Amino acid sequence: MYYIRTSAKVNLGLTVVGKLEDGYHEIETIMVPLGIYDTISVDFSLNNLSKSLNVESDFDIPNDERNIIWKMVNFVERIIKREIGFRIKIKKEIPVGSGLGGGSSNAAGVVRCLLDFLKLQNILPDEIENNIISGIHKVGADVPFFLSNGAKVAQGIGEKLTHLRGLVEKLVDYKVIVVYPGIHVSTEESYRLIDEKGFFDKDGWALYFYKKFMNGEIGIEDFKKMLKNSFESFIIEEVKKIKEFLYSEDAMFALMSGSGSAVYGLFSRDVDFSKLREKLVNRFSVLDKFVYEVRFVNEPFLFFTGGIL
Repeated sequence: MYYIRTSAKVNLGLTVVGKLEDGYHEIETIMVPLGIYDTISVDFSLNNLSKSLNVESDFDIPNDERNIIWKMVNFVERIIKREIGFRIKIKKEIPVGSGLGGGSSNAAGVVRCLLDFLKLQNILPDEIENNIISGIHKVGADVPFFLSNGAKVAQGIGEKLTHLRGLVEKLVDYKVIVVYPGIHVSTEESYRLIDEKGFFDKDGWALYFYKKFMNGEIGIEDFKKMLKNSFESFIIEEVKKIKEFLYSEDAMFALMSGSGSAVYGLFSRDVDFSKLREKLVNRFSVLDKFVYEVRFVNEPFLFFTGGIL
């Protein structure tokens, strides 16, 4: 039995480069793990081949073959040509449809446990493991990001990753206030609007920005003019107002994450989170449990000792 916690992420800038012939989209973004965690218990078997997925959540999440975790196990089964039984329980804290990557994070955590299990059964040669890892983006484009520690530039459809050494450490002194306004955003619909409006940006920026920031040539105060999110081109009015509110409360930087609808702001350590949350709840009817005070983290995946959820 494995007990794990899998983190959220935010996008420190995100541009859509173009649409590929296969329908996928090329992007450029910096993704950083964020300290909001789902908790998962996982048990696998090669003898008992029954499958069950139980999700404890405020959201309507499928617990069958439509779930990305189920798809991930099926993907591994096809490669190793062997059926795998599982019992998986998830307690969700990361909002669904928020742009915080919860589903991809869950899938990455489960597949890491599955690969470890198969190694212990002596049925996972290195070549097969490499085939699984190299093809994992076909199940979920953001999944590869969550397989290793640290911030990264993601390009291609999200599978081409460049590790950004030291970025999390340089940002760790800032509080990250995350607000989920309770609006579920369809990633598919968001990309359709990008295509319709032609909001493509082919100019590479992420590594240039990273080097400038790490060298001290730019600071947090420069993020606002240097970083953008292509999906904010048709930002939901409520999201726009929350972002403006965070700036009015002295956020040093604020941006929508992914295709939305969560918004985050970077604040100095002396921000009064309780008062800020109260204002957000009263002004925007945001549920207080969907206002988070967290920090950037290096580890998107944590083992822990625990009991059945």
